[in-house]
Amino acid sequence: MKENFAKKNSEKDKPSTELKSVTLGQKPSIGG
Repeated sequence: MKENFAKKNSEKDKPSTELKSVTLGQKPSIGG
């Protein structure tokens, strides 16, 4: 579910996915 959601987000909004990743605590790509 999480992976699917991230994939869909990646296609729609890349920045949104990055933000979500940070919120989840997977891999902060924004640099936080």
